Amino acid sequence: MSDAIPFTTSDAWLLLSIAIAAGDRDAPLSSVIAVGDGINHAIFTPQELRRGTAKLLAGEFIRYEGGRYSLTDAGQGLYDRTVGPVLSRWRQLNEFLGAGRGPTDDPGFEDERFPFPALSDGEIQSAVREYLGTGHVTGTPEGRGGGA
Repeated sequence: MSDAIPFTTSDAWLLLSIAIAAGDRDAPLSSVIAVGDGINHAIFTPQELRRGTAKLLAGEFIRYEGGRYSLTDAGQGLYDRTVGPVLSRWRQLNEFLGAGRGPTDDPGFEDERFPFPALSDGEIQSAVREYLGTGHVTGTPEGRGGGA
């Protein structure tokens, strides 16, 4: 399944964020965003979230139900193979997924091959506001690199 999916480094970042945020349960988008910011000192763009969610669902690494993320057994197994500090785990997930960099890893790239309309810009902005606790999003128009 996942062999045909062109994973990128932002997909591995999202998988790692879900694994940490959800633990052995599930987590809302705002928690996934918070963990992602802690890992990469950047806030996922809507495009990164949509295409990453779609690809990780297609690869059967995550579940997305009722606006909450969790790992599947395959996703948990992949995460359990990682060791060390969080950035080492991210690097290992990149390797396990065969993730690459390039134009399709650009924060603003909306990959039409992997749409996920269930995550609207409004829902994502609401989750970012919840995470930041400020009522408004700072940073670039895409929401990347924001801070309170």
